[in-house]
Order: sequence, then C-alpha cells, then structure tokens
Amino acid sequence: MTLAAGSGSVGGNVVVSSGQGLTGEGGMVAIAAGGSSGAGGKLALKSGAGGINVAAGSSKEAAGGRLDIAAGDSAASTGGSVSIASGAGATAASGGVSIASADSTAGVSGSLSVS
Repeated sequence: MTLAAGSGSVGGNVVVSSGQGLTGEGGMVAIAAGGSSGAGGKLALKSGAGGINVAAGSSKEAAGGRLDIAAGDSAASTGGSVSIASGAGATAASGGVSIASADSTAGVSGSLSVS
C-alpha cells in the first residue's frame, strides 16, 4: 500500500489519526512491518531537513502515555540492537544527545536506569 501527498512549491501533508475518547481511551494507530521466519520487514521513519517527533500522550485524569523503544528478540541468532546517535556537523558542532526524567510537582520524579 502506498499513501502519498503531492509535490509542489510546498509539499503536501499526510495525516493518519484515530478518534479521541470522551470518557475512555482514545483510538490506536498501528504501523507494522511484516514478520518472517527469516529476516522480518523494516519500518523506516525519515524526514527531509525537518525533525521527527515521537511522543506519548498526556493525560489530565490518569498516567501519561508510555513510550517503549525495544529491539527484537531472536530464537536462533543475536538479538536486535538499539542505537541512539546525534547528527554530525560538517561545518559546526555535532548535535547533542539528551536523556532526562521530568520533574514532579507532587512526589518523586521518575528514575533513569542504564544497564
């Protein structure tokens, strides 16, 4: 399946969204690449010179959304790896990498664990 917007002096937008829940959970949008007994499919997110923002949702009544990033398991070979890297700068400094736990206004802030 291909989903695309037109080109022009300003590129077109593609928006995929789910419904908002008035009293319960909002809808879900799932994007998945196919699995295989060999190598599974790949999922690529890429922007032009713009950024990519992946964020879990906020909540006024319950816990905020959870964001998980995990590599795949393997029953027959090495498990997948996770790589986080900043961009190189050809004529200036490279980008930074920042990992933080937010402050809490009513209790202990979340922990940060690296193992």
